[in-house]
Amino acid sequence: MRIAGVVLSGGLSRRMGQDKAKLELHGQSLLQRCQQQLQATSVNEVLISGRGPEHIADVYPQQGPLGGIHGVMQNSDFDGFLFVPVDMPAMSAVYLQPLLDAGSHQSTICYFDGYNLPVYIPRQPEILDYIENQLRDNGKRSVYSLLTAFPALVLPPPAEAVMQNINEPQQWQQFSNMPKG
Repeated sequence: MRIAGVVLSGGLSRRMGQDKAKLELHGQSLLQRCQQQLQATSVNEVLISGRGPEHIADVYPQQGPLGGIHGVMQNSDFDGFLFVPVDMPAMSAVYLQPLLDAGSHQSTICYFDGYNLPVYIPRQPEILDYIENQLRDNGKRSVYSLLTAFPALVLPPPAEAVMQNINEPQQWQQFSNMPKG
């Protein structure tokens, strides 16, 4: 099986006021950090969903993470995908690998209980068709709708601090002032 790790970094970062992927933590951008964490798992390749050069663009722009998921699945030929948002700087390969292992072994969607992302999604025509229909027909364009539309493995989540999503300047300030560790 060929599996891609995918950094979801196509958001507009409106609440942050600047591109979250470019924020630096300990001399490394959040994009670089996320790529590094995915490379430390057993994925075959790391892809980036977003608007930058060499990134995979959304087929349906400005549709949130589901649009990024669709764009990558539509424009690559991997058997499975581990999608990770760029704005979860405490997420690491230690937590991503079990998600990847469980989802790929069962060839099913796999995510942490209470969290829509990160998520493992196998390449299955019915999943891609579902996402396409939601985006094209202005349906339920949330990752949550996808997770509840198909059978899935739901794993216990890591500590809440690992799952922290950084969206606003004050969240970033608090997170970036924490000691490296």
